[in-house]
Amino acid sequence: MKKFVFILAIFLSFNTFAGETTVIAQTDSNDVSTKCGDNCSWKLYSDGTLEISGQGNMYDWDFFDTTEQLWEGGNSTYQTLAPWGEYSGQISNIKIGEGITYIGDHSFYNIAATSAELPDTLIEIGPQSFQYSALENISIPNSVTTIGFASFDRTHLTSLVIPDSVTTIEDVAFRNLPLSTLIIPDSVTSIEGERVFYGVSATIYCLATLLCENRGSENIVSYEKEGGVYILDGKFYTSLENMQKDISREAEDTNDYTCGTDKNKCKRDVLEAKGICQGSECDTFIQSDGQYMLKFGGKTYQDINALLKGNYDKRRIYTIEEANFVAGDKNRVSIRYR
Repeated sequence: MKKFVFILAIFLSFNTFAGETTVIAQTDSNDVSTKCGDNCSWKLYSDGTLEISGQGNMYDWDFFDTTEQLWEGGNSTYQTLAPWGEYSGQISNIKIGEGITYIGDHSFYNIAATSAELPDTLIEIGPQSFQYSALENISIPNSVTTIGFASFDRTHLTSLVIPDSVTTIEDVAFRNLPLSTLIIPDSVTSIEGERVFYGVSATIYCLATLLCENRGSENIVSYEKEGGVYILDGKFYTSLENMQKDISREAEDTNDYTCGTDKNKCKRDVLEAKGICQGSECDTFIQSDGQYMLKFGGKTYQDINALLKGNYDKRRIYTIEEANFVAGDKNRVSIRYR
């Protein structure tokens, strides 16, 4: 009987460890060269997850040539010099923890990972950070302002949403991506280089067409924005996200994402969503150019300075003591001067 119990114990112990995820490589606290940043460490688990944790910026790395393909179907024989580079073919998923603000140059260059999770603290996706990787899925958080040079070049992304926090897109960032659509948010003020969209067959939607022209693609369509409302092909949307979903046909009824055929009503929806006004009160605050108006003393003004200039002695300095510009004729303003 004792022999049976002993064998059973060994069997149970074996099965417990057989399904356990273990760390197969990580930062060596005694070896600075294995760190991923001044305050950054990493662990690679047996299930293929590479976990990055810490604070601030990751280091920039270079790459080197290898003698054979790193993973089946790889695009090149180059390998990142990041400390996890020798395990490139074993990495299937990347998880970057909260606190990291910058992904370093060539961090995940040509690795086998198909997905990556990015933190809400991330500000910049560095140059060539995911270039040539097997990346298929990624969600860019609404904190990123810069998408670096060749950062997603020749990856396998078929869908990509650029958040409206992004202001700068550098050259070759999206070259040869198999995207179905790509919308450039109106927050983007700088697109660098002439190969940003090279090899992208998808339609690219851009607020300022001139900003996107001569960037490697002829498939450029312009959308408009007025009073917070996005306008494309005669349809009105209260957000860029809704416009993208409608284009992607993610709903059975695409009208779920539009805000009707009345542009002014759509503007009111935007104002209400921002908490600026409610219901019929919003009508008072909409102009044809989408700017908001202030109503005081039976007159309408575009801003507080115009209100003061039109009603008070210019030789005095006025300050707004109390103001409420959200309720039509019920607005009250208390003004003091010195």
